[in-house]
Amino acid sequence: MLSSTLLSNTSFNTDTSVQNLELLKLRFGAPPLREGEVMIKDIDDSKRVLRAVRDKLAGHEREGPDINPQATIVSHCFWPALPPAPAFKVPRAVRTHLDAYAKEYHVLKSPREIVWCEGLGVVELAVEVGGVEKEFSVDPFRATVIGHFGDRDSWSADELAAEMETEVDVLRQKTAYWVQQKVLIATGTGWVVADSLEGVAGGASTGGGDEEEDAAGESAAKEAAAKKQQEEIAGYISGFLTNLGELPLGSILNKLRMIDAGSEADEELVRKVLRDMKSREEVEDNGGIWSKVKK
Repeated sequence: MLSSTLLSNTSFNTDTSVQNLELLKLRFGAPPLREGEVMIKDIDDSKRVLRAVRDKLAGHEREGPDINPQATIVSHCFWPALPPAPAFKVPRAVRTHLDAYAKEYHVLKSPREIVWCEGLGVVELAVEVGGVEKEFSVDPFRATVIGHFGDRDSWSADELAAEMETEVDVLRQKTAYWVQQKVLIATGTGWVVADSLEGVAGGASTGGGDEEEDAAGESAAKEAAAKKQQEEIAGYISGFLTNLGELPLGSILNKLRMIDAGSEADEELVRKVLRDMKSREEVEDNGGIWSKVKK
């Protein structure tokens, strides 16, 4: 959960995470929390690198849209496994800026190099629909999807999947977001920009069958996110029980909330995770006290 909090912190402000980590050190000691210290240091380093790279790139004009990348640079040996992301082709304009950032980083930190996790992160962008501009914060895949509609008003699913070098099913799941935001309208075979249908006589088909597929895709995405959250919670619980031996449910819940302030890890969710871990014979319940199964 600490990793999720840090990775979603686009301001690189680690004050709250440092406070939470210091509280955990008082309770558990410093050695078990070494990885947390490294993760926070990575975020602080990323902030310094961002300033240095932007100073170097200032005044270097590049063609295309105004793109200002910033990188969270992690020491992968000390972080939990990063969440999987669907593969896709990064637009050329974006690639140019990423390459420039990586080049300056290599100059600053030689011989280190950046290996981009292109499907992860947050893209802040503005989209104009029907003369009204709306701001969005989305993942890179969704940003790439809507970026292609700046070149043309409509795409079939097959055409856009080929252009992005990704799978059609994944594309449909991700593009459902833009349909829900009323930026795109689903047709029988793909999507069209919403304001391009204004004034069409007799209205336009919204592709009921495709909407059902989009809804199913969105549901699958939510299920995947819930599964990921549960796996992450299970990882922390396993670490708690390995280091501390035995813990009641209340203590486990408190520790999860200390690691991630404002966590949605409510009691019912933690109970479910513990039941699942018990069914996999990873933990055992001794009268309300949980411990790792000794193998």
